[in-house]
Amino acid sequence: MGRGRQRTRLELTHVNAEANGCRNIHTTQVDETSTPLPADRQSAHCEPIPGDLTFDAIWSNPPIRIGKEALHTLLMAWLPKLKVGGAAYLVVQKNLGSDSLIPWLDESLGEGFTASKYASSKASVSLKFVMKYEYPAELPVSAARDEIADAVRRSQVVIVSGQTGSGKTTQLPKILLELGRGTHGKQIVHTQPRRIAARTVAERIASEMGVRLGDEVGYQVRFTDESSPNTRLRVVTDGILLAQIQRDPKLSQYDTIIIDEAHERSLNIDFLLGYLTALLPQRRDLKLIITSATIDSVKFQEHFAHALHEKYQ
Repeated sequence: MGRGRQRTRLELTHVNAEANGCRNIHTTQVDETSTPLPADRQSAHCEPIPGDLTFDAIWSNPPIRIGKEALHTLLMAWLPKLKVGGAAYLVVQKNLGSDSLIPWLDESLGEGFTASKYASSKASVSLKFVMKYEYPAELPVSAARDEIADAVRRSQVVIVSGQTGSGKTTQLPKILLELGRGTHGKQIVHTQPRRIAARTVAERIASEMGVRLGDEVGYQVRFTDESSPNTRLRVVTDGILLAQIQRDPKLSQYDTIIIDEAHERSLNIDFLLGYLTALLPQRRDLKLIITSATIDSVKFQEHFAHALHEKYQ
């Protein structure tokens, strides 16, 4: 595993799971004749799980020994508990036939989930289920999400220019979340020029993702902080981000910064862009996404390429 992708063996008691930084852990012990045991009475463990994955449910030893239809019923009772982008792991007996089981589950669970083989041992197979992110097909940014995601993977600075209404403000944060940004105790910060816009954008993204405002998606404006320790995406006014620079010059709580509406060229935005130009070489882990309807993308690209001595998208 690469840097930041340590593998941790989780003993699935609530205490140990929480000690490993996991939330909302559920375990179940099911076969043809038994009923689920209370979580605190189970002695179960799972395959090693990448430490940077967000997951909300794990089924584990002993391997499940039920037929396809019963398995489908069980999954449909549990998978709706997943948050968008969350993953669940299920250990099944190898003789259940994982090669045929996975495509069957992929189809039978519907478009909202995807199933894949995560790991296997001599007697069992771990299956991974992930709730998919959804992007409105009518928005141009949705059609370009693979290209945008690739640019973010390859470059420290990405400039996105698109007409008003193209979906930059609401869809880009979801692309970044799906890429795994806003993890390892870090957040994505998304700036807006006005307080009402910060709240409205956060509400819209939370609604599209099916999460409660203030949980995975939150916002912060003057006198109001609607966020929590679980927040991965924080929508703020540019003034709030400026104030945070005074307390934390390296903006260490963030791994991604989105400067939205950069074409407005307010004093706040100009100062932020100048400050981030100096900060980025010191924090190579930090990603900067600049969006605008009328931005001169060539000039911005040349500016950051010169500052960072690299070629950016």
